[in-house]
Amino acid sequence: DELNSTSRLVASIQEAIPLFESAYGGHWLVLGSRTPFVEAILLETGVASHVTTLEYANLSACPGLHPSISPVLPREFCQGYLGEERFDGFIQWSSVEHSGMGMYGDEINHW
Repeated sequence: DELNSTSRLVASIQEAIPLFESAYGGHWLVLGSRTPFVEAILLETGVASHVTTLEYANLSACPGLHPSISPVLPREFCQGYLGEERFDGFIQWSSVEHSGMGMYGDEINHW
């Protein structure tokens, strides 16, 4: 269930914090997050001081979005982030396996 999987994610991140030594407290990229629970975990544990969320849905209109979370759409990411922006870490949670299937407004790509 969702509560157990979220609890496991929190525990996994807390357990891995020593491995993040060079990225700890930095700028992290989260791939695919319609609800910012991964971002909240990264910020709450101190792993990230700022998080950029790459998501097909436009999250910038979300009310109450935390000031340390910056949403970006894929086309914006390709235009302005690649090559310029550097991230200290990257995490994805249940998103890559759905890409290219057209489920979230993304282009259908069967490889």
